[in-house]
Amino acid sequence: EAMMWGLVLILVLLVIWAILAVELIHPINVTLEHDDPWCEKAFSSVFYSTLLFFQTLVAGDSWGACAVPIILVRPWLYVLFAVALVSVQLGFTNLVLAVIVDKAAEVRDGTKEDRANAQAKKEKESLSRWKDLLVEMDTDES
Repeated sequence: EAMMWGLVLILVLLVIWAILAVELIHPINVTLEHDDPWCEKAFSSVFYSTLLFFQTLVAGDSWGACAVPIILVRPWLYVLFAVALVSVQLGFTNLVLAVIVDKAAEVRDGTKEDRANAQAKKEKESLSRWKDLLVEMDTDES
């Protein structure tokens, strides 16, 4: 369950960055000449921008093909690309950490349950021995 919510959060982050990219990057991107036709339309819609961010931030594919020409024209947009990269990568790191902590908690809970069962078994055996001892000591059966 933690993994699912982590993925949803990362997708929301990608969409937020895509909305910002359409608003801030698309007007600049339209004025540039790109070698790659994909880069020409990459920031034209939220869908395309989300796809580009998924491709670059999550998969790590062709990071510089669309971003570097834009950064060369407007260097301050480097901050947008860098913060998007950091936030998505931290999201994935937290997602992995959540899964590890979840599994460790499951193992710990299983160990506690095993100890509780062993303790209950010991108590039952102890009560049985006490009962046998008391029956043995009761010579007049009173």
